[in-house]
Amino acid sequence: MRKTVLLQVCDDGLRYKEVLGKGFIVRVTNMNKYEKSDIKINDIRQLKVNFKKKNLFIILDGEELYIKIMILPKLKKEKIYEIIRSELEYRFKNIDNIMFTYQIIKDNGSNLEAIVLCLNWSRMDLVEDCVKRGAKLKGIYPIQFCILDNYKRIIKEKKYIFTFLYKGILYFLACSDNKIIANSVVKPFIEKNFMNELDKFRTKCNVLEVFKDLPKIVLLNLSSEGLIKNIKKLYKCYDLGNICEDEIQFV
Repeated sequence: MRKTVLLQVCDDGLRYKEVLGKGFIVRVTNMNKYEKSDIKINDIRQLKVNFKKKNLFIILDGEELYIKIMILPKLKKEKIYEIIRSELEYRFKNIDNIMFTYQIIKDNGSNLEAIVLCLNWSRMDLVEDCVKRGAKLKGIYPIQFCILDNYKRIIKEKKYIFTFLYKGILYFLACSDNKIIANSVVKPFIEKNFMNELDKFRTKCNVLEVFKDLPKIVLLNLSSEGLIKNIKKLYKCYDLGNICEDEIQFV
């Protein structure tokens, strides 16, 4: 049986965890229970582990997503992929470091409406190193996807702004039907600047026309009671409390 390993990529280094799991997609419901190793390093070359017979999931911290709504013809998945790739080549010119995924959000009969999410990530050397050493890459996921996937089941709003603090980085996600339609990443997080950063994100959402009216704001892992009270004075919001990192599920 292949083992599952997680490689979390942060600004200050890498964190490697080996976990036990079954199946093609592994959900880690309690990292302490299943954890076999927890190694913190600055460079992938410092990681002296055997990757053979291991499924590798890479989690990226602090990376902002480029998000675009695209109208696509009704074609096979392979053709849709080619069309999106061509559009991104036009947008970015060099897409050697571009990763993307898409979600169909509406079928208009003659065409499809899709959200395209892409990431400009220049650390593909990490992937190449792990694969050369025997790892089987199963996926590369921004931490935004992981956190939203964990909490979307308890968020009842159809449209909302989800803001959370994770490892000193502040994330803003504009969501519709639990799909990310706009985002911003603020690092490092400075508490006194929070309201200003929130106003910037509101302006960004207005420019992109993602919301007609400001929706509720969902807060997570903002430990300052004073800050939360100030936000509640100005906005409709509710607080989900703190992140329990040992119970975060990574897809």
